[in-house]
Amino acid sequence: AVVSTQSTGTAFSSDLVFFLVFGVIAGVCVGGSLSIAYTYWAEVSSQAHRAAGVVVITMFWNTGMTLSNGLAYLVLNRVGWRLYTIMMSFPALAAYCILFFLPESPKYLNRDGEDPTKLIKALRLNFALECCSFKD
Repeated sequence: AVVSTQSTGTAFSSDLVFFLVFGVIAGVCVGGSLSIAYTYWAEVSSQAHRAAGVVVITMFWNTGMTLSNGLAYLVLNRVGWRLYTIMMSFPALAAYCILFFLPESPKYLNRDGEDPTKLIKALRLNFALECCSFKD
């Protein structure tokens, strides 16, 4: 949500200082979200599938950056940079909405002292994903 808000803030910035402030905050938050994605995957996946998951996350990151540059080439001269920066906030907003459907990691639930039934549920989900979705 912060990335989406800051990207939209760059579109409505009135001068260069606000544009740079919003851009830097959005950039820091995007970099932080990538490291969180790696950590989350490392906590919910087995050791055998961890490397493949990190490669997939990196692949999506690089594909998104390439598509962003291609979209800028096609759209920037037609609609202007303000509308383009608003368009670039939509993927971050979609990712934010998806976060509500991801389960908590078992490591976090164990450390936080949450209800043991939540921990058991998360461990069962991890076991089901490990056993059923990957073919070795």
